[in-house]
Amino acid sequence: MQFTTQAWPQPIRDPAKRQPAHRFSAGDLRAALWVNDGTYGHVFTTVVLERRFRLPDGTWKSTRRLRGQDLEHAITILQRALATTRDLIEGTE
Repeated sequence: MQFTTQAWPQPIRDPAKRQPAHRFSAGDLRAALWVNDGTYGHVFTTVVLERRFRLPDGTWKSTRRLRGQDLEHAITILQRALATTRDLIEGTE
């Protein structure tokens, strides 16, 4: 199973220029980990998971619906996202 991760050093606070704090991918799945400022100075994270696929005409699309064969990759990505989230949150406390 091939797994990749990409990290950005600091979250960008300008909403027009925001990028995920981390990106993860495995198989046809990819996830973005967003770091957000909450109320009273708390930091929280959000993970967006999607599956990419190509239509017969060559156009790329994405969906949030997973196939049974995607579950192993989803678990891998979500475990990495959880570990990264814990590291990020511990670094802000």
